[in-house]
Amino acid sequence: MKQLKRIFTNVDIAVDQRVRPMGRIIRRVFPVLTIFFLLFISLFSLYKVLYDMPLQEAKIVAEDVRRIASVLHDIDKRCNILSIKPNHDAIDFLTVGKSFAGSEVGSLNLAYPQHWQGPYLKSNPTFKGTHYDLVRAKDGFYVVPGRGMKLPNGLIMGRDVIIDGGVVAADLIKPNGPLHYQGLDLAQRLGFTIGDWDAPAQKKREVEETNKALREFSRALPYTCRDADEQIVLC
Repeated sequence: MKQLKRIFTNVDIAVDQRVRPMGRIIRRVFPVLTIFFLLFISLFSLYKVLYDMPLQEAKIVAEDVRRIASVLHDIDKRCNILSIKPNHDAIDFLTVGKSFAGSEVGSLNLAYPQHWQGPYLKSNPTFKGTHYDLVRAKDGFYVVPGRGMKLPNGLIMGRDVIIDGGVVAADLIKPNGPLHYQGLDLAQRLGFTIGDWDAPAQKKREVEETNKALREFSRALPYTCRDADEQIVLC
């Protein structure tokens, strides 16, 4: 029994003599490895943030212009937008409540301002502190990033990308266009017609009364003309 114990003791001593130097090395190297690992994770995370940032910005812009266009469509449905003036203006009027005078709200001229249901949004959408713009292009009105806004592709609105009445904006949002980024459209065309004013329909009774009066006037007209002719002859 004592001999077996001596054998195990010798084995422990031998293992300890071999492992102890390695343990000292590990204790010295481990903090360094930990620092390098944390540094690698930090640099990789920073790279991912910088690499994905333009795409995330593009997603924000694409969602904003889609949401603004949807709100304007609702406004036109209720109030009927007669005109938009000027042809290039900031969209900063979607928080306006019902208390406004006249038929104009921001750059919109409304046929039925009494049907305004604002505020439509809690705050007017902005990107990096700049409002989005409502512009008139050759092929219609578009919601676009505001002038001076730097796009995810590095271009600047109003300097590198200019939209006016002579520009077909649909070409700008095609793949590889300045207002297109990785499958996302950075501008949105208004899907309704500006100025297609439909007057309110008259009530059926009013229409019938008007038609009746016109028929009576039409029947009386020949007799009136004949009486007038006879008076002329008598004179």
